[in-house]
Parts: sequence; structure tokens; C-alpha cells
Amino acid sequence: MPPLFSQAEVLRVLQGFNPWWSGRPVPVPSFHRAAFAACRAHVEGMRQRAVLLLSGMRGAGKTTLLLQVADDLVARQQDPRSILYLSVEHPIFATLPLEEILRIYRATIHPEPRPAVLLLDEVHYARDWDTQVKALLLDSTGYKIIATESVRVIEGALVTETQVGRWSASDVPSLSFDEFLRLRGVDPVPEGEVLPAAADLATMPPAAVSSLCARIESVVPEFRRYLAGGGLPALAAHDGDATGRRLLHEDIAERALRRDVALHAGPRNLDDLKRLFMYLCVHSGEVFRVQRYATAVGASPSTVASHVALLEQCFLVKRLPPMDTEGDSIEKPRHKTFVTDASLRSIQLLEDADDRSSPEDVRSSYVTCLARHVIRRYEESFAKIGYWRDARTLRDLDIVVHGEGRVLVFQFDDGTVELAKSPVIGFCRRTRVTAAFLVTVGGPARIEVTKAPDLPTVFIQIRAAQLAYLLGREETARWAKGT
Repeated sequence: MPPLFSQAEVLRVLQGFNPWWSGRPVPVPSFHRAAFAACRAHVEGMRQRAVLLLSGMRGAGKTTLLLQVADDLVARQQDPRSILYLSVEHPIFATLPLEEILRIYRATIHPEPRPAVLLLDEVHYARDWDTQVKALLLDSTGYKIIATESVRVIEGALVTETQVGRWSASDVPSLSFDEFLRLRGVDPVPEGEVLPAAADLATMPPAAVSSLCARIESVVPEFRRYLAGGGLPALAAHDGDATGRRLLHEDIAERALRRDVALHAGPRNLDDLKRLFMYLCVHSGEVFRVQRYATAVGASPSTVASHVALLEQCFLVKRLPPMDTEGDSIEKPRHKTFVTDASLRSIQLLEDADDRSSPEDVRSSYVTCLARHVIRRYEESFAKIGYWRDARTLRDLDIVVHGEGRVLVFQFDDGTVELAKSPVIGFCRRTRVTAAFLVTVGGPARIEVTKAPDLPTVFIQIRAAQLAYLLGREETARWAKGT
């Protein structure tokens, strides 16, 4: 069967995607995310893996990362024609195998066997992606490859393969609060300076805690703007204008549900998926009861559970399991379900930085942000992360982390429950907790570090903005170390 598009037509689109071939500039922002260093190290390494896979939700900045890599390589005098960027979801490229596209590139732009850098955007849209990507792992032409996906399918396929050492994977999350401040040029601490970790507050002298608090106090006024849209790079620098919010709503939720899910999970009732996602936005951070929701919408529990799994596969939601006091999973768990980022939640609910939300909305937004920062900080160290429910009082602890040789508790504190009656105390009496963070919206500007008379736990009362900032700094530092 003859190809639908000629070689000349394919080449014309390739040249449009790769303006550096003809000496034209690349319109990319000067701000580099923490993940940029990992991308640059990958293409510079002489003996590193052939493929670096970047996974994350739409709008997290994966495309910008690829274009920044290309711009950086050109600026450092690498042959522009040795750099190929390819948006695989483009309709023309979706009709051709990657092998044919690369043949055209090698035949007309950059002949073999000279090495090249291959930047594959949304590679899960490639025709026969499962065999095509695996074939690239065995390619002998010297490609250095960075690929992105907005649905976690490529990584799952590669894990089952035997090309150990030929590929690595990293998640690209939404902007941390630290990255948001640096993007806007209002970070109070110079980039690269090492701050104490959040958990270090438990052992720091009071004077050192006070000094740290004074240094980072200026981040607090920026926090509501961050919650409203700061987690998404396209909005973070522009104060979340209404037009931009509408476009991001269409790009992230609509394209993820209408295209990504439909492509990899077969036909689904998109209205059901949208309704479920909106429900999870409203109730982000709560225990999701599948049976109750299924009864309300007239669907089977298995269908609802499948849809939640699809939303998680598209990086739109994140689930945390219940755990016992030792960090082990509970049988037949009911997960807490969080929207991946508070900004995404705000966009769906049409909230902005000046909204005077109800206490329930405030808690949901802040807990969603807290979960994003805690999970991103600790999941790379293979910590067990979940929540805990007191069987006697039926009250929950928001997040519990078992890892790095310690147990940490994170609980949103709205001031309505005395510490003595909080589930935090009940949990700390059952297991040895290193530090319990009582996270507030407002409250004192200072960070208060105290101990209960009969417990080894250190209790740290801290504003959500301050904690998110410290965790974000730790996340950035871990990217810089490659861990």
C-alpha cells in the first residue's frame, strides 16, 4: 500500500518542528526546571543509557524540556542537524512507523552512522509504539534518546524487557512551590544554597529554626497564587489569567480524557470520566468510596474502579493506601484519592487566587498541595506513603511516611481539634514517630517546635507555604544529585 504522505511532505513538517536546522531561534523560556539537568546529563553522557523516558501529566512542561535541550545543544555548538525533535502525536507522523520517519531523517538531513540526539514527544502515539520503542533500544546508529509520555504505558512495557541498563525513567511532576518562586524571580534563597530539610526541624536549635523561618517568611504571600495555577508552567508566570486557564482546562483534562484514554484504553464513556474527575477534584484528599459513587451514578463498582485507575495512569489523580502503624498495607483498602496538583483542581473548579473558599475547599486545596510535595519528596527513596485511620474514632491522619529510617506524619491542622484529641496523638502512641507536622493555613508566622511530655515525637507547627517550600527545595536538590 502506498504511503499516505510523500517523503517531501513528511520532511516539510520535520523542518517546521526543527527550526534550528535552518538557523532559526527556538522560542523557549530561560527558566530551567530541575529535570533539565537530568536531561542534559543524559545527552552528554558517553556511556549512559540509550533512552531517558520522561513521564507526566499534560501541561507539566515535558515538551518545553525537550526544546530547551535542543536549544542548549545548539548553543554549545553541536551540529544542529544532529538534533531531531519529533511530536509523535502529529497526524502525519501517526500514520508512519518511527523507523520510516528516521529513515527519511537519515536520508535527507543527517546521514548514518553519525550520532544524533532524538527527542520524541508523546511517544505513546507512535504507530506500533511497543515494538518501535523497543527497537530503538537495540539501535546501533548511536542515538541518544529522550522520550516523553502522558500516559504510563511505555515504562510498563519496558520494565518487562531484558535490555537492562539501556533505558531509565523519571516522572516530571507539576512545578513545586520552590520552582514556582524561582520561575517568578521571587525565591528568597539563592538557587543552589542548601537549606535544612523539613525533617531536620525536629533536631535544630530554636535559634536556627527562628532564623530559617525569618528567611523564608516572604514565600507565604505567594502561596495562594501558586495554588490557583502555579503548578503548571504555562500559567505560573502569567498570574493565571482567565483565557489561559480555559485553554489549559481544554489541553490537560480534555486531551487527556478524550485522546490519551481513548487511544490506550479503548472506547469509554467520556462524560462518565469527566464527571468522575470533577467529583475527585471537589473531594480531593478524601477517601474515595467506589460503591457509594457507583450507586449514585448508576454504574458498576468495577467500572468506576477501572476509570479511577485510568485517571491515575494519565497522571490526573494519585491514590494513597491505608496503612497500619508499621507501614504495611490494609486488606481490602479504601484509598485516599488526590488530584495530582492543586492547580489542576483549581482550574477545573474555576477558582482563582482571590477566591474566599469554604473551609472544606480550603482544606481540599491545601491537602492536595501537601500530598504533591510529600509524595514527590519521598517516593523516589522507596518510602512507604499512605494514610492511617484510627479504628476507634474513625479519624484519619492525612499522610504517613515510613522510610529513610524514620516515621513522619503530616496532618492538616485547621485549629478546630485540640492536639490531645487529634488522631496524631493516637498514632504516635502506637508507633515511634520522628516528627509530626501540623500544617496550618495561617497561624503564627514562626515555626513552633514542641514535644509532648510522654512521647518521643517532635511536633512541628508550620504553615503550608513554608513546608511546601522546604520540601520543594529538597526535591530540587535530589534532581541535581540524580536521585
